[in-house]
Amino acid sequence: MAPPATTSAADPVTGSPVFPIGSTINAAGHLEIGGCDAVELAREFGTPAYVYAPDDIRARARSYRDAFRARGVEHEVVYASKAAPVSAIYRLCEEEGLSVDVASGGELHAALAAGFRRSGSTCTATTSQPPSSSSRSIARSAASSSTPSTRSSSPTRCWIG
Repeated sequence: MAPPATTSAADPVTGSPVFPIGSTINAAGHLEIGGCDAVELAREFGTPAYVYAPDDIRARARSYRDAFRARGVEHEVVYASKAAPVSAIYRLCEEEGLSVDVASGGELHAALAAGFRRSGSTCTATTSQPPSSSSRSIARSAASSSTPSTRSSSPTRCWIG
């Protein structure tokens, strides 16, 4: 990921590390994210609305991977799906070679339904309740659909999300 450009008083968004890559103030004076006018998005979908920029998510995922690779560190970048259990983001993470951390049977089901099949994916137990039979069934399904890891040692893990 390239270092951010400097912002200006006229356009405090372009190059800001806070907004997704490519965000800007358009000719109408509206915030634009991923090529979409935020005011138009609000009119069409209402507010509040979550707006994700795939190019930004990809760039951030790659920057994590590239940082580990540049140091020669065996690694695994893991998307914390609790941050946004969204089908399109699961697919994007799969395409970028990330693993996913799920915290519930619902998140696991959503990741599998979106086509996530990374063998390094993890499940973090965050409840004191025993897993339901449907959660155990989903977990068995996930285990059988993944290919076993061939790693000889545990890689460095990096959670994002």
